[in-house]
Amino acid sequence: MYLFRKQHDWGLELTGFGRPFGLGFDLNGNLIVTDMDTHAIVKFNDEMSTYTLHNGGESWGGELAVEAGVSSCKPKCRPVHWNGPHSVASDTKGRLFICCYYRPQVVTLMPSGKPIDVIDRKILEGPATASIDQSGAMFVTEYAQNLVLKFSLDGTYVGRLGRSATGKLYKYDSELGSVPSSAMPGGFDRPHMAVSLTDGSLIVADTWNDRLQRFSEDGELLSPMGGHVSRPVSVDQDRLGRVLVTCWGNDELVLYDASSQSLGVKNIPVLNKPYDARFYREGIVVADSLNGRVLVIDRLIEDI
Repeated sequence: MYLFRKQHDWGLELTGFGRPFGLGFDLNGNLIVTDMDTHAIVKFNDEMSTYTLHNGGESWGGELAVEAGVSSCKPKCRPVHWNGPHSVASDTKGRLFICCYYRPQVVTLMPSGKPIDVIDRKILEGPATASIDQSGAMFVTEYAQNLVLKFSLDGTYVGRLGRSATGKLYKYDSELGSVPSSAMPGGFDRPHMAVSLTDGSLIVADTWNDRLQRFSEDGELLSPMGGHVSRPVSVDQDRLGRVLVTCWGNDELVLYDASSQSLGVKNIPVLNKPYDARFYREGIVVADSLNGRVLVIDRLIEDI
């Protein structure tokens, strides 16, 4: 994989990816990208002028230069160690948690780069993302099971959110097993991400129900955020309480202010099936998946 960078008036365009999906940051604030088509983890330096690759071995690879220019190449590789790395999250100890979809598992990547299996296919069927809250709980959004699963960081299972085939609302009950998709409040249809907000509630991108559902810390169903949202796949919150949502269905980003008022986002290049989007410094970073690029937007401009 050879990566390229080009500066624009809106920010930095990083190209040469296969199909970038997940975005995250290490303890130093360095950007990390998971690539579903090259089955690799990419970590940039602070200036995004160099990067290192993790292809599933015992450590990160050597430092490579990000070349000047734009690449239209979207490489594909056969999986060797990682198989479909879909998301990346980090904790306060510098560990990264990589969620793989095609080989269902969550892997802890130690600061040294050594991978350790935490949750495997005995429990998982098709996990989309893993996130970590301030208390150290991990939420794995199970796309294939139509559930959100809660774990401790050592992989101990806590319970699940969702609805049973008979309509029973799960509130972190300790049983395992997938359920049919459900359009009932509290049920899910192929969800993609669950993120804990600063008020303690959990927001779930209930993708194929076109909605954002919210739950209390003990699993009680709360009022949803916003109305119809076109295929939401990722959620992030900044220090101001604003919530950023990636809408895969209409190739857009939606911004909610601290009172959950929906705002538009301006100065964004045209996207093609974007996945993860994160607040970054004074702006945002977006995985523009089918365009094979990551966009670093310098300044987030609200469209009120």
